Amino acid sequence: MKRISLLFAVFLLSSCAMKMEPTADLAEVQQLYAQGDYQAAVQGYERLVRILPKNAELWFRLANGYVRAGQPDAAVTAYRNALLRNPELGIAWHNLAETHLQMALQAYLEGRKYITRDDPSFSSIKAKQDKLLELMGTKEDGGGS
Repeated sequence: MKRISLLFAVFLLSSCAMKMEPTADLAEVQQLYAQGDYQAAVQGYERLVRILPKNAELWFRLANGYVRAGQPDAAVTAYRNALLRNPELGIAWHNLAETHLQMALQAYLEGRKYITRDDPSFSSIKAKQDKLLELMGTKEDGGGS
């Protein structure tokens, strides 16, 4: 009986230690993010979502880190993971849409480098790119033909 009680006590203590660790890690990761060390913050958030995979807020923060670290594809996946866990997280829907818009704009800008004015798709691509630029409040950087 003592052996079972001892094992149970060890289990409880290890559970408590595991629960306290993510809180300390979260503060450290948030500080890295605030300091602009986005790659280190991403690594920290990746570690935290492995520990607490059902936490929508952590997935959301990971996604924001990916955006800041220049990894939009990974950000989209992380935003979707956040929304799977909490579909009512409105800011995640907003940031997911913004990330998609930014990715679309980058695709149009990159594509315009290779499309000449006499290409049949030029007008359509330019019009859509201009609408995206206007929607996002961005000015064209002079790219394209």
